[in-house]
Amino acid sequence: MSGGTAYRPVDFRKPRSEAALPRPLAQWQDRMCALAAEAWNKHLPSPVRWSRARHEITAYSQAVEKLPDPGVGFVMTIGDDPFPTIWAFAPQNALSLSADLLGNLESDWPKSRALTAVEESLMQLLMSELAWALGEAWPGRQSIACRPGDFDSRVSRSRLFARPDQMIVSEFQISTRLGEFECSWLIPQVPFEQLTSVEWPKDPQTDEPKSATPGIERLAAGLPITLSVQLGTARLPMAQLADLHIGDVVVLDQCISQPVLADIHGANKYRGYPGRIGVQRSFQIVDVLDTGADERTGGN
Repeated sequence: MSGGTAYRPVDFRKPRSEAALPRPLAQWQDRMCALAAEAWNKHLPSPVRWSRARHEITAYSQAVEKLPDPGVGFVMTIGDDPFPTIWAFAPQNALSLSADLLGNLESDWPKSRALTAVEESLMQLLMSELAWALGEAWPGRQSIACRPGDFDSRVSRSRLFARPDQMIVSEFQISTRLGEFECSWLIPQVPFEQLTSVEWPKDPQTDEPKSATPGIERLAAGLPITLSVQLGTARLPMAQLADLHIGDVVVLDQCISQPVLADIHGANKYRGYPGRIGVQRSFQIVDVLDTGADERTGGN
């Protein structure tokens, strides 16, 4: 459409500056810091304070290289259609928090070592409280489901995500009786942005002026369009089709090395390859088909 607003493309493979932190994520994390300190202080004899420090968007392979090694991690799932995230701590910081819970108020940081089963359980208690804080801090119309998951004793070697997956890496500063330390939260970018676009209402301060786009174009831009990706087809005799059962494998006519087509309302529009981002299936576009040219030439 002519006269529409020009949108600046964003390369999500490049780290964003702190000023570009998505507003919903910043609101969520700031509120979470206040609630996490409140929840943890119910169990710890020495007060702690949470604050948001830094963030970046980077590939998972680069994100895990910056995590403490050895380091301990905790999986936490987010949303009603849950996707996993990772919280990472240095071992001595997790040991200090565990010691506080037990009332062992030493004056120095403990030496770095593997956590015992009891210390893992104590950290799981704090992570359960952190999950509550995250759920309650959600700035939507109601709280969101956040659930603590598995413990990982070598978080820098985790294979929870694929190496090319884009991650939002947020670092938090936790102030304790011994001083300050940082922990990291790794969030897969695509599921998070899908979640926020559904849950959060638009911020009136960031909405475009009404005069920037004609009314009809604004309405058209918001219309939902179904994009379908076909992995392949197969032709089967009726007798074989009637005999299919759960667990049977049907061989498609599409080789895995060949690109597949994505169509919009029956018209082929994109060519690309199927893949995975985190726990979700994906489709990487490698070519945009000129469907307009096909229509002008009668499909020849």
